[in-house]
Amino acid sequence: SLIRNYAIFCGSNTLTTTQVCENARPYVFDACTVMEVRLAVNTAPTGSALIVDVNECDTNGTACTSIWNTTQANRVQIAASATAGSQTTFDTRYIEAGNRFSIDIDQIGSSTAGGPLTVNIACRLGTVTP
Repeated sequence: SLIRNYAIFCGSNTLTTTQVCENARPYVFDACTVMEVRLAVNTAPTGSALIVDVNECDTNGTACTSIWNTTQANRVQIAASATAGSQTTFDTRYIEAGNRFSIDIDQIGSSTAGGPLTVNIACRLGTVTP
C-alpha cells in the first residue's frame, strides 16, 4: 500500500535543543500508520547521541503528544560519531487525518552538536499491523 513520507529539515549547521525548526508542523493528509522514522545529519554528533522526539499534534498543531509517550528510551537517535539513525518501534503508530507532526530536538551531542538535520517519517496510509 501507499507510503507517504513527511520530512522536516533543520538547516542549522550546529543544532540546539531550542531550534526554530521544532515549530515545523507538517499536515497529515490521510490517516496513516507510522512505519519508520529516520534521521540524517552532515556533521556527526560527538560525545553523545543526537536524540529527536516526534510528536502527533492536533489539527491546530498546538496540543502535541510524543509517539514514544510511554517509552521515551525508544526515541529515534543518531549515535555519537554517526550520521544517520532510525527507529521502527513506537508507542503510538496510528495518526489521524488532519493532525500534524512536530519534532523536539532533545539532545544534540555533548562535545560536538550534529547538524544540519533531516527527519523523515514514513507513514503507510490506513491502519496497518506492521
